[in-house]
Order: sequence, then C-alpha cells, then structure tokens
Amino acid sequence: SLETLDQTFKSLFSVVPGIYQSEFDQLQTNGDFNFRGSFNGIYSDSLMPQFNVQMIVMDGYFKYPDFLESVNQIQMNLSVDFPGGNDLDLIKLNLENFSLGFLNSTLKTNIYASTLISDPFLKGALKSDINLSDIAQVIPMDEQEISGEVFSNIIIKGNLSSIEKEKYNEFKSSGHLTIDNLIYESDLTDYEIALNSLDFEFYSDRLALNECSLKIGESDLSINGELHNYIQFVVKDELIEGEFNVNSQVLDLDELYMDSFSDTSDNSVNNETLNDSSQINNEVFDLPKNIDFSLTTNINKVIYDSLGLKNITVKFIIKNGVLNFNDLAMNLFKGGLKMKGDYFAISNKRAQMNFDMELYEISFDEAYLYFNPVKKYAPLVKFFNGDFTTKMNAEILFDENYDPIYNSISSDGNLKSKKVEVLDFPALDQLKDMVREVIEKNKTIEDLNLSYHLKDGKF
Repeated sequence: SLETLDQTFKSLFSVVPGIYQSEFDQLQTNGDFNFRGSFNGIYSDSLMPQFNVQMIVMDGYFKYPDFLESVNQIQMNLSVDFPGGNDLDLIKLNLENFSLGFLNSTLKTNIYASTLISDPFLKGALKSDINLSDIAQVIPMDEQEISGEVFSNIIIKGNLSSIEKEKYNEFKSSGHLTIDNLIYESDLTDYEIALNSLDFEFYSDRLALNECSLKIGESDLSINGELHNYIQFVVKDELIEGEFNVNSQVLDLDELYMDSFSDTSDNSVNNETLNDSSQINNEVFDLPKNIDFSLTTNINKVIYDSLGLKNITVKFIIKNGVLNFNDLAMNLFKGGLKMKGDYFAISNKRAQMNFDMELYEISFDEAYLYFNPVKKYAPLVKFFNGDFTTKMNAEILFDENYDPIYNSISSDGNLKSKKVEVLDFPALDQLKDMVREVIEKNKTIEDLNLSYHLKDGKF
C-alpha cells in the first residue's frame, strides 16, 4: 500500500503542464490533496494483482499574484479498481466528481466506466456555465483576450453494444452545448475571431450541429450538419459518418494565409527557412479511412492570390481515404471554371490528384499571369490577345511540399478560341525578313481549335 502524507493541493497543482513558471513560488493555494493505493496478488504474463488507486482533492483553491480573483471550490474524487486475475474487463474507473468555480463561472463533471474490453459501459454528465471573460481575471492570458458565454448540460448512460445493435432507446445520450458571442483576439494574429453562435445537440445515434456562425477577420462561415456513429468512433475508432453544409459571403484566404507568415511575433521564421524544404520534415495529408463525410459548400466570394473568385459551389466527399470533389463551379475573371476529380495520398511523401476541368472565356494574359503550368509549358501565350475555352483531364503527382512533379504529369485536352491576335514579341526580331513579314501579315487567327496530349510532363 502507499499513501501521500501531509500533501497540499499545491503539490498536485505543480505537476499540471504550464504551471512551472516564474510566478509559481508566489502562487497562493489552499486545499487538501490525498493519493493512496493498495496492491495485492501476483503479477505475471497472465495475471495482474488486485489494486485500488484513489486520488482526492478537497476545497482546492489557487490565485495568481497580482490577480484579485481566484479559482476555487475545486473538488475531485477519482478511483480505479481491479479485483485481480486475468480478466482486465473487470477494471472500473470512477471519476465520481470533478468541479470548480471562479467568479460567475462553474464546471462540474463525472464519469463511470466498466467492461471496457468486452462491451464498454459509460455513465457520465457534464454541466458548465462559463463566462469566458472571467478567465482573464483568474489566469494570465499572455496578450490574449476572450469573451463570450459557454453553457453545457450533457448526460450519457449505457453500453456501447446498444448503439451497435441500433437499440438507441437503451443508450441514453442527450444534452446541449451552446456558445454565444465568443470573441477571441491575440497579438499573434492580425484579425479577430468571433463565434457568434454555436448550438450542438447530443443524441444517442448522432450529434447535431444546428448552428455555427463564425467570423474570422473578413471571412464569414455558416455551418450546420450531423455526425453519426460518434461514440463508436471515440471508443473503438470505428467509422464516423457526417453531412455538413457550409455557406459564406466572403472567404478571404489571402488574409488568413498571409497572417500565418506575418512578422508579428518573435517566433517568425525567415523566408530562407520557409523556402528550404530540406529543413522541414513535411508530409502530404493522408485522409483517415474511418471517416465518411460529405460537405456541400456555397461561397459568394473567395479572395485568393488577389483573385476575386465568385459564386463557388462544390460538394466534397471523403470516403475510404479519398477526397472527391464533385460539380465544382465558379466564376473566374470574365468567364468561369467547372471541375470534378479526386485526391488521395500514395505515401507520406506523395499525393495524387485526378481531375476533369473546363475553363471558359478566359483571356490568354490572365492565364499566363495566374496559372503556373501555362508559364511553364506555353510561355508564348503572354503575346496572345483574346479569350479561349479549354477542356482537359489530368493526373498530377505532388511531392511533400505540394509542388507538382512536372515530369509525371499526364493530360489530354483541347483549346478553342474564336479569335486570337498575336502581339509583337522579341522572337520576331530574330527571324529572317521574309518569315517575319508573313507572320506580321497574319497576326490574327480565327476559329482556333487545338488538341494536345501530355505524357510524363512532355507534349
């Protein structure tokens, strides 16, 4: 047997990550802490001894120096029991109570678990009513500000087998999680994050996101949907299914992306380091195979690389580790884009994307300015004036930095244009007089219709 002697709450508090800092010696604490355990029996390859371990906190309290308010009413009673033997299914975990309070905020939870191997039984509850602005009055926020209200009242009780057999009336899961008017600001970002409202509802067979209204800088998102099989996913890592809808008036990717590299903190990385992939152990993103999601998206305007993309619609489907994007459409420049395809990881250093795409009513100069493959394979189009339409299919391999591996690209397609005007370009000056004269007299091409084939990066 073992038991702590003459230990206070500060003894436990000192092992919590983030507590070891300069203010710890000045931290004011109070409350009792007790840890005890007993072990009896034989330990071998097939047997475990009987054991009982218990951790208790009574009337815990802490207050940081220079703060007027404290976190108090900290209570905890946690025990783990096993009668001994070779049946680990008999282990029982019981968090009888964990609770705390500060200012006008409270949190209380409990959970009991047994038969974790054969048929997990879970019983628990979570109740919270937290004013997020209270946090900054009891804990150092390090140049961060947060406000808003969080409320939860969630209960669960039952065996996992009840859900697997779709006997949802035998597994009780209900409750709400709501967040209102959350605003987060930090010196590390140049924009404010505002979660205007979130309404999560818990059922035995699903989680329902009734509403999520989010604004990040100039970008806004409205999300709703449902998650199915979430308990089996958490407990047994089984398949989780979901359907979501995302709507937005403006999505400013330039603001969100550039802020990631802005020099607003001492942790900024110089450009040489960012561009030197040899210093970073990058990997492509491998989609989990136990996720089956669909995401229907409608965005009025996307700002990316100074482009004004409008009326974007697409349905994403993630299944068996593959991302499918169907019926992607958007207005682009004076024309538009339609696209469908898929993405999947081949290894941790390679990913592949296959797609069919149509670009219509796009000018040659816009194509040269904004599409890198055009610059690489058809640089002369910058001397063309006119609009074109192209249809193509392609297979593209990406490296761990998501740069295309050009010598592996395969593609077929065609390009059409009603009228193309060839502008003056330096190569003309190098041609013999007769050839140059022929070209200068035939600078306009009508009803252009080209087909092309690209294999292993070569035309």
